[in-house]
Amino acid sequence: TTSGTVSLGWAAVPGAASYKMYKATALAGPYTLFASGITGPNKIVTGLSAGTTYYFKVTSVVTGAESAQSTPVSAWTASPPGAPSVVAGNNEVDLQWTPLTGSPSFDVLRSTDGVTFPVIASGITSSVYSDAAVTNGTMYYYRIVANYSGATLTSSNSAAVVPGITPIAPSGLTGVVNANGTDITLGWAPVGGA
Repeated sequence: TTSGTVSLGWAAVPGAASYKMYKATALAGPYTLFASGITGPNKIVTGLSAGTTYYFKVTSVVTGAESAQSTPVSAWTASPPGAPSVVAGNNEVDLQWTPLTGSPSFDVLRSTDGVTFPVIASGITSSVYSDAAVTNGTMYYYRIVANYSGATLTSSNSAAVVPGITPIAPSGLTGVVNANGTDITLGWAPVGGA
């Protein structure tokens, strides 16, 4: 399965002119007819909701008569990941994203132009990643890939961030009026790295 798509197959019925297919979102049904006139023992079902378990039954049509419905089969449609949340640091970007059911691992993609997204980390089994191979002041874009069994889905949206040091506001500001009465001497606590 992929996002919104399920591929189904079954044993051909001798003499069947066509098949009909029914679906439901619960094993007990109700099952609704959604495809008829299927000429072969397979069907790619599209337009399904991602992250949903569906149940399917099939019937054969022989000389105009429809058979009983088959035993149901279930299929789960995978969900693509959303854009990660990003936090900029000093020559570092921390990423976090929502875990997905059925995805054993994730890949992290990074871009500097928002168009080309090479893989910078793969096979991540958690939903967090720290990218320390960045340069302060440069805009970076990130996307996440979810690796399902038989399907690889990439987030359609990206997250943009510029790593760097956030300046700290000075504290302890003082002012002293000079003896001439017209000048003021200001002072404040030093800021590390300033």
